Amino acid sequence: MKNASTKRLFVILCIVMAMTAVFIFSNSLQGSEDSWDASNAVASLLDPILHRLYALSNKLFAITGHNNPYEYGAFVRKLAHFAEYCLLGIECTIATALLSKRALSPYIWADLFAVLMVAVIDEFVQTFVGRTSLVSDVLIDFSGSFVGILIALVVAGIVFRLGKGDSASAAHIKHRWQ
Repeated sequence: MKNASTKRLFVILCIVMAMTAVFIFSNSLQGSEDSWDASNAVASLLDPILHRLYALSNKLFAITGHNNPYEYGAFVRKLAHFAEYCLLGIECTIATALLSKRALSPYIWADLFAVLMVAVIDEFVQTFVGRTSLVSDVLIDFSGSFVGILIALVVAGIVFRLGKGDSASAAHIKHRWQ
C-alpha cells in the first residue's frame, strides 16, 4: 500500500469485514425459534418485494419439474444468507484489491477461500444451539459471496473505464485501483 490513506481504508475495511462476520455468526447463534421470528419480522417488512421473488422461484421450480422445497419463511432465510455473504464477498474483493493495488487481484482465490471458510464455520456454529448444519446452506452462502465478488469486479472495471477520460477524479480513482 502506497500511502497512509490507503492503509487507513484497508484497516477500516478489515474492521467492517470483521463486523460482518460477527453479525453472521451472531445470527447463527440464535436458537431456531428466535431465528424464525427474526426471519418472519424481516419478511413482513419486505413482503411486497419478497413475495414477487418467492413467486418467481416457485415458477422456476415448476419449469424444471421440481417442487419448491422451501416455505416462504425459509425462502427469506436463504435470501438473507445470500445477501450477507454477497456483502462479505464485496468487502473481501475490495480489501485484496487494495493490497495488490489492482482491481483484479492475483489473490482472488484468497477471497474465495476466506468466504468459504466463514460459511463452513457459520454452519458449524449452528450445531451448538441445536440448529441443523446443511451443505446446501454453505453452497447458498458461497454463491452469495461469488456474486459479491463479481459485483465488485464489475464496478472496478467500470471505474477503470471512467478513468480513461480526462477527468482528474476519474484518473485518481483509476490510479488507486491499479
